[in-house]
Amino acid sequence: MPWAQAFPLDNWPQTHKDQKETVTNLQFYLHDTVSGKNPSAIKVAQSADTEKSPTLFGAIMMADDPLTQGPDPNTKLAMSPVREMPIVGGTGLFRLALGYAIAKTHWFDITTGDAIVGYNVTVVH
Repeated sequence: MPWAQAFPLDNWPQTHKDQKETVTNLQFYLHDTVSGKNPSAIKVAQSADTEKSPTLFGAIMMADDPLTQGPDPNTKLAMSPVREMPIVGGTGLFRLALGYAIAKTHWFDITTGDAIVGYNVTVVH
């Protein structure tokens, strides 16, 4: 297969075959700011009817939301109901990881759409 030669051989399976599973718990906060002078997410494209939609259907956003260790935006970088998301796979240390993430809105401004969302992540790797 000529295309396979373009990729270096990966010896990860051999180097990790005898390692025991580790459980890692992570907690961080996502600061989603869409208003003001320094938004962390901005609209980069939209459909012709996006501005008429109460949910901004068709809007495509580019996000650079900071993740922090606490709800205060000045803590170190790292709305109910609670949301649960699966974790399947990963990269680096978390390759082939399994787990789940629980997300809960810590603060939400309905006028601007700004929010702070806390995440509690449990990963087996």
